[in-house]
Amino acid sequence: MSYPPTKERQRKIEILFTLAEQFVEQRAFEEAVKCLEAIRDALDVIPVDRATACVNLASLVLDHFDNLEFARDRLLQAEREIRNTRGNTTLKLQVFSLLAQCHLIEGNVEEAIDIFSRAVELTEKEDTSRLDKNSSRILKRWRAHMWFQILKAHAREIDKGSYEDGDNEDASKASLNALEKLDSLRNFLSYEEKTVLSLSHAVISMKQGDPDAADKRLTETATELGNAFKKNTSPMKIALESLRAHYYLLYALNAQLSGRAGQLASGGSYPAFEQFFKSMEKIDKMKEECSHLDGLGICDLQPPLDNSCASVLGEMLQTSLLRISGRSGDAAVHLGQIEENLTSLADEVGLTNRDNSYGIHQQTIQKPVIQLQLLAYEYRCLASLVICDFQAAAKACLQAGALFKQHSESLHQHVGSFSLLLGQYFHSTKEYETALSLFESVIQSGPKPLRTMAVLCAALTDLHESNGLPTASMRMKDHELDSPSRLNSLPSHERSIAQMINGLILYRQGDSTGARLLLTKSLKQAHGMVGSGQFVGQVLNCLAPVQQERNDHPGALQMFESSATLLKSVKDLMSLVTTLKGMERLYQDMKDESKLASCRQYLDKKSGELITRLQVAYDTKDHKECISLANFMKNINPL
Repeated sequence: MSYPPTKERQRKIEILFTLAEQFVEQRAFEEAVKCLEAIRDALDVIPVDRATACVNLASLVLDHFDNLEFARDRLLQAEREIRNTRGNTTLKLQVFSLLAQCHLIEGNVEEAIDIFSRAVELTEKEDTSRLDKNSSRILKRWRAHMWFQILKAHAREIDKGSYEDGDNEDASKASLNALEKLDSLRNFLSYEEKTVLSLSHAVISMKQGDPDAADKRLTETATELGNAFKKNTSPMKIALESLRAHYYLLYALNAQLSGRAGQLASGGSYPAFEQFFKSMEKIDKMKEECSHLDGLGICDLQPPLDNSCASVLGEMLQTSLLRISGRSGDAAVHLGQIEENLTSLADEVGLTNRDNSYGIHQQTIQKPVIQLQLLAYEYRCLASLVICDFQAAAKACLQAGALFKQHSESLHQHVGSFSLLLGQYFHSTKEYETALSLFESVIQSGPKPLRTMAVLCAALTDLHESNGLPTASMRMKDHELDSPSRLNSLPSHERSIAQMINGLILYRQGDSTGARLLLTKSLKQAHGMVGSGQFVGQVLNCLAPVQQERNDHPGALQMFESSATLLKSVKDLMSLVTTLKGMERLYQDMKDESKLASCRQYLDKKSGELITRLQVAYDTKDHKECISLANFMKNINPL
């Protein structure tokens, strides 16, 4: 039972609130709890004060103590105190927000989203015509806060792979809906919050396989970041620097994913990476200010990727750019350093400990490190396949596979991309049936942004089969990848590959004119991509026979010679053998016996090297285990 407080008693309650605030500022949290508990236990205290004390208690305990049940109990009491009161909307919203946080800590995301949604409804039911301008603005900022939390919750579950197929699509739509709602509230967001919103849009566009839309959002992000830095205050500095680092990271990633890595280079240097690492250095120097990050704003301005992980990812992207730019030696040095850094990170987050019984928070910290380990193995595999080092590629595949088996939940979202890479390993080792089965698994159930590439890989594999031409042609038609309008909507690297495949199909069907047109377009597109030397060589291998059929022997020879030079530079032995076989047929056609003999001698040498490498790979235990790994990956649903 409570009694109306006397003026003196009310003054004591106000003093207790003030003391609690002072103790929090002094980081004397236990003393602050005692003050707030005294208010809660008092008999003659009005419901709003008791509810406020309960909310402050819950917030304090969630931030500085490990007692979730205590915090939840106080929040439920606060909810009972003000449930039937008029007004007190802000206090009710605080209760909703903290209760939802309790559910998130326990991993009950659906319950948390439900509470955030009820909070949004509360803000929409409030009669804003009765509020002054400032109160109305506060209410809309609370609404934005709830939408940010809904967005983060859905993203967390999609990333974790918690939803079934249909639910996952619904969650993606819900995320887009949250972004639209936040866009409608932009006028009530700070520049920092607008930056997070623009970055979120960019990430979703990248996940949807739309690099052009992502590029526009990143341009928008750069503007918001500039405004934020002009208006920044000291406590915000480290959060802003972290956002800036993530902007450069996403900018570099989107450029590479879209086949526009050329925009990253300038006079032999890479400004985006230089700016990224400069921001990371600033963050390291400002780490002492981390304590000021509490309560920065409605959207939780710290990006989801830990700065140490962001730094490693930045190194990976730079290493990839070095490799495709022809600086393979520098790339190898960088990759070695990355692997050392990942080993240290794994130790720091407890991944090397055999005891895997960690709580949700620890698993959240470990997840990005696990994902980076997978990326490092994938990169090692891809780099090995380019130079036809099949043994090293198989070893990297098995290391990645071991990660999947040990951390399937953390890597659920990467099943499709790794299945593609594993398929490319089997394509390179001429195990076409296994390669096709992996590509088909991605086409059928992989993430939508990967399905187009899976179709292209499958069609290329079809063309290597003796009777695969009709299948390849039908596959491209079924997915509308023979349609000019569809091709124009693809990122440049996918468009170039599709044009090459369509050109090959037309050539084998007897349409040399149509083949030449498409292969020329593919070649032009490939020339515009940084690090495309290997692919340019492969397109030239397809185009030269077309020129030969037109009796343009000098043109065909020039293409083969250019191809040989490019493929030697990247050490692509398999494609070089294809080039030499084409040159052998050309010299036969030209009746140049001297060059034909020289070409055959070199072809025999390189073919022998390739056969030896393949046979050594076939005989290893690792190759056989990769076949078992392929079956394992096909049984995992990427969605």
